[in-house]
Amino acid sequence: MNGKKPEIYWQPGGHRPHDDEPAFVDAFRNAVNKRFGLNLADWWALHEWSTTQTEQFLDMAWDYFGLIGDRGAGPSFVRGIPMDEPQQYFPNARINVAENLLLGHKSALSKTKFAMIATVEPDPNSDASEPVETRRITYYELYDQVRRAAHALKLLGVGPGDSVASYAATSCEMLIIFYATLSIGALFSSTPAEFGVIAVVDRYDIIKPKVLFTIDSYRYGRKEHELSTRAREVVKRVSAQGKLTNVVVFGQLAADREPAPDSLKGYVDAVKVSSFSDFIATGARAPPKIDFWRGPFNHPIWIVFSSGTTGKPKSIYGPGGGILLMRKVVINLHLNLDHRDAYLQFATMGWIVWNMHVLFAAVGGTVVAYDGSPFHPQSVLWRLIEKYRVTQLGASPRYIQTLAKNKFKPREGRDLSCLKQLYTTGAPVTNDVYEFCERELDSIFVNNAAGGTEIGGSALQSTHVLPAYKGELQTPVLGVSLIAADKDGRPQIGEEGTLVFSKPFANMPYYFADDPGRKRYKETYFADYRNPPMFNMNDSVWINPETRGWMMFGRADGVLNPSGVRFGSAELYYILESAFPEVDDSIAVGQQTADNNERVVLFLKTRGDAPVTADLVGRIKAAVAAALSRRHVPEVIAQCPGVPYTGSGKKVEASVKKLINGVALTSINVTGVVNPEVYKWYAAWGAANAPKVARL
Repeated sequence: MNGKKPEIYWQPGGHRPHDDEPAFVDAFRNAVNKRFGLNLADWWALHEWSTTQTEQFLDMAWDYFGLIGDRGAGPSFVRGIPMDEPQQYFPNARINVAENLLLGHKSALSKTKFAMIATVEPDPNSDASEPVETRRITYYELYDQVRRAAHALKLLGVGPGDSVASYAATSCEMLIIFYATLSIGALFSSTPAEFGVIAVVDRYDIIKPKVLFTIDSYRYGRKEHELSTRAREVVKRVSAQGKLTNVVVFGQLAADREPAPDSLKGYVDAVKVSSFSDFIATGARAPPKIDFWRGPFNHPIWIVFSSGTTGKPKSIYGPGGGILLMRKVVINLHLNLDHRDAYLQFATMGWIVWNMHVLFAAVGGTVVAYDGSPFHPQSVLWRLIEKYRVTQLGASPRYIQTLAKNKFKPREGRDLSCLKQLYTTGAPVTNDVYEFCERELDSIFVNNAAGGTEIGGSALQSTHVLPAYKGELQTPVLGVSLIAADKDGRPQIGEEGTLVFSKPFANMPYYFADDPGRKRYKETYFADYRNPPMFNMNDSVWINPETRGWMMFGRADGVLNPSGVRFGSAELYYILESAFPEVDDSIAVGQQTADNNERVVLFLKTRGDAPVTADLVGRIKAAVAAALSRRHVPEVIAQCPGVPYTGSGKKVEASVKKLINGVALTSINVTGVVNPEVYKWYAAWGAANAPKVARL
């Protein structure tokens, strides 16, 4: 899009040992050809078949991955239902997702294969720099613990459709509760330990959980943080409004997993409080086999929450069967991983990527979990990779960019030969990420993916049978029909558009909690494309006509539009990160002018807070004009103290845009933002530099 010829980063059959491993998708394509008498010759033919022959694709996926359940008679997909209405996938099937996660793969009931290895940040009071392993659990042990926990939940009155919630951090205990909740048909929800009371209450007041699982403390950034005080206040408020009757606490940092004694005290009388070990003990008389509750294919398995950075958080039901099926498709056919692999993902329990991470059990692999800061020490994730022979690392582009700026060398003194690929999502991948991977990781395969909280998975993914180009996402997911739409819904190639699902897809959500008539749901996803209805992810994208790859430019509502020139902020970030090492971070937003136009304001966070000089401003403007055009050049370039980010590493452009356009600071939702203190500065800047600004 910037006029440069696309640059190949990786090709099948490359020089690294893992590059010539067989691609699982080729075996799937051959099986499709054999079953249906077809001659699908390559990836693009397979993808077209998967989106036009929906019933064949779904039937094939069910059988190929061996889903456990009663498929029932009739079609796998009912055509003709408008896209903004609940779709019918396998309408007569009965299935339980936890049953498939525990038993539907080659690691089922294994006494040697680990389902999860859980670790936490090194103890700040010791000289150790190694992450601390808190617990590991085999698939056999996981089944037994889920059996007990499911029975214990039933004894507390939890059943199909009820909510079970957590206010905690990643651990084996959370994996057990997640699966136990699903096994009885209940719905799982999570908020991370770093959330404040109001953020948690705002979410749980809506879904009204019956049981809350929490921890006594956690460790982050060389500090131990007590959680019990906040947890007590959350329970006090949520129990007064809903169904909450039981609280279960465990010791996140304790070797024996027992909570600090004081953490069990001080809760309101309306709830019963117990330790995790006592809770599990109540399930000791559970039947020897789990009595999995099988429900409709679309029965939800969780309620997840949008970030809330652009409004009140949405509480989104995730359709279980579709999420399970598409996780198997992505993990095996896109990521090229199976039961022999180990996956480490840095994610808190406030990001949908945590849910996706722990669903790695769908193929029987090992989840390596880490709770803490990825920079204390900087080598912590790479030590885990070496120790546990991790094959895929998941992290945000921002994490890799920070390592690159710090000149970190992950292979120095470490054997990382096990690592096959880097999985990165949450923000556009810039050139410095690829340069770091070329220089420091021997051009490891970079899985550049994009998805969303609402779909519980990916929209755009990688494949090991196509070349990968820098800055591009290789392909839509199998079974997913995507277009870059103009404002009238017409597909665009070679022109910027909005990421839109043009056809129904199996993991598509249908409902929000507390949304009678699905009014808010339809306004969120279908307001811009009604005839015909198409599901709008509201991301700005561009399809390369030469490679068929996709480029992401961030949220469509954050697109810059000076004098009618519409472009994504990521284009400016790419230039800064490629050529201006003195710029540590940046954020670009639009500010309305008195004549109802828009000017681009580019804020810079410099290294060491060095002043933004006239020379630097001039060089940036010249670089933007040369790489893009003079109409892309920011009108204002100013220094800022910091850039606001969500916990998943996304720049919060929408809130900054509101603040510099005169929206009151008190109306900005700070939930999910890791450094909301910078908002005050942007509000002051907007007030001091307002060209008779119109309110948004």
